[in-house]
Amino acid sequence: EIPEKQAMEQIFEALGSAEPTAMPEQSLLQYFAGAGIDSRVIDLADAIYANDYGAVSSDVGLRETIQEQRRWKYGEKYLVLSGACLQDVMDELSIGLDVRCGWTVTRIE
Repeated sequence: EIPEKQAMEQIFEALGSAEPTAMPEQSLLQYFAGAGIDSRVIDLADAIYANDYGAVSSDVGLRETIQEQRRWKYGEKYLVLSGACLQDVMDELSIGLDVRCGWTVTRIE
């Protein structure tokens, strides 16, 4: 296994045992930088977890990441799309729905 990947996995595992309210309100990237995490490990975390979180580490909250790590119970085998993307899933799920972009929501039924 790649040492950077192993280091990244250990960091995320450790976050699962942290108390969210004891941590400062900051981004995951700020936490990584403050903890002295190697830039290669940060880049790898961005490449892998950006898909999970739908954002890069500078846009993901540390406390939110801790909560997700604490509550995740599905292992590493989850939502794998072969030859598709999440937009394809949304398109399929939206069939038959009246989807309007740019409209102010007044009621949801």
